Amino acid sequence: MIASCSYDHKIIIWKEGQQGWQAVHNTGDAHSSSVNSIAWAPPDFGLALIAGSSDGSVSVLQYVESRGWELKKHDRAHTIGCNTVSWAPYMPPGAAMSGAPPQQQPMAKVASGGCDNKVRVWQVGPNPGTMTVLAELPEAGQPGGHTDWVRDVAWAPSIGLSNNILATGSQDHTVIIWHEVNTPGAAPTYEKKAHVTLPAVVWRCSWSVTGSILAVSCGDNKVYLLKESADGVTWEIVSTVDQGA
Repeated sequence: MIASCSYDHKIIIWKEGQQGWQAVHNTGDAHSSSVNSIAWAPPDFGLALIAGSSDGSVSVLQYVESRGWELKKHDRAHTIGCNTVSWAPYMPPGAAMSGAPPQQQPMAKVASGGCDNKVRVWQVGPNPGTMTVLAELPEAGQPGGHTDWVRDVAWAPSIGLSNNILATGSQDHTVIIWHEVNTPGAAPTYEKKAHVTLPAVVWRCSWSVTGSILAVSCGDNKVYLLKESADGVTWEIVSTVDQGA
């Protein structure tokens, strides 16, 4: 299956068959403005995807047995509009490497970023389509976050990491690295670990398979590779890819 979103306000699910790729579901006018970002959930959570729209909403599109595709829209997720959404890893950090049962139950979480300069972390479920805000970044008492539109949010793969890491990129030319802190019996909290300034507007962020390198594409037609420094305190640009590479 492939999911697509567009300026025509629609999300379309496509499936390959004997006659090629065909649309099997169309959300129609569920959104009142362009749908800017979609992301499939980890397969452990079932057949579901999250979407963010310029109408300010975030929606969950989920396939439910006996009922088919169902969409639940959550209005006013971001003032002006939502630009980006991303699912957190299914497995708790380090679980795949240790071989031991996870110490915490997996939680379906997504991050969203919007034109209100905000980043929000949501819990999805346990009931189909429900969403609850877990955190708004920066949290109360933390240093400031982004000062312009948040263009992208990206969770790092949890393989080999001691905690979940979220990267957020903004039109303010910066990338912020957030570390998730989990306390038994409490909602996760998020600490800002790095605030990296780039030469131009940040459009997209993408992690390497191990979560050790972050690729950042910017408005100057270049891609910057960021890596945590040896002291574990800062992130720095270690390489640049441009048109001449």
